[in-house]
Amino acid sequence: MEFNLIQRISRDKLGIASSVAKEFGFDWGRTIEFARSQNLDHVQLFINPDSLKKDLATFLKAGTGLKACFHLPAQAGEATVQYCLHTLHTFVTDNPIVLIQHQQWANTVQRFLPFYPGMILAIENDQPQATPEAFRQYVQEQATLQSVWAVLDIPRFYHQAPEETPFKKITRQIESLLAFLHQQSIPFLVHAIDQSQQGGERSFWKPFLEGDLPWLHFIKIIRNSSDLLKCFVFEYENWNMAKEGIERIVQD
Repeated sequence: MEFNLIQRISRDKLGIASSVAKEFGFDWGRTIEFARSQNLDHVQLFINPDSLKKDLATFLKAGTGLKACFHLPAQAGEATVQYCLHTLHTFVTDNPIVLIQHQQWANTVQRFLPFYPGMILAIENDQPQATPEAFRQYVQEQATLQSVWAVLDIPRFYHQAPEETPFKKITRQIESLLAFLHQQSIPFLVHAIDQSQQGGERSFWKPFLEGDLPWLHFIKIIRNSSDLLKCFVFEYENWNMAKEGIERIVQD
């Protein structure tokens, strides 16, 4: 592949998740160091409730000027969610505070948001055997009730799809979802990992643009909604793979 011919995304839209610091215990400080090394503006930080106050102290000290999304723990009970929201609301002064939660557990977060003004819920697709079309309908319903962002884990759309769903049909439905977000002016984030068609397990992950997902096609579409794209987040569990992906698509 001739990488210098691909569609690119502005550096100020690119970011990394704290998953890239897996070998360092998903350390927020190390994640911030990696972001700084590539002159990135965005980090997505996964919350461990047991270390949240310490992690926030690291972020407030080292993350000045960075735009952060805070990924809430999945399957968290109400007490844990409330603790995370209260702690973020107390210590993070930048508004809005963007919270990412998987679709299956978003309702728990939504119940508490009225008590914490200045927070935005970004809902990530995660519904086994569902389709991008079903997620579009879900986001449409939520957007009529409150201000929400969509988080598109594009690889998950493929590996969670019903087994009989053709690969090309999933692609068409993702195209339709992106068109819907553009038409409705709904902000969105994209989670970027490449993989083979065999599955979404980590053993099938590939370097970005070397797998089977039609990323070049999606990037071209996403660029048409660049004002709504909040962040294109690399979620690899290895900094070198994330860095390589950034270098392949970045437009300075």
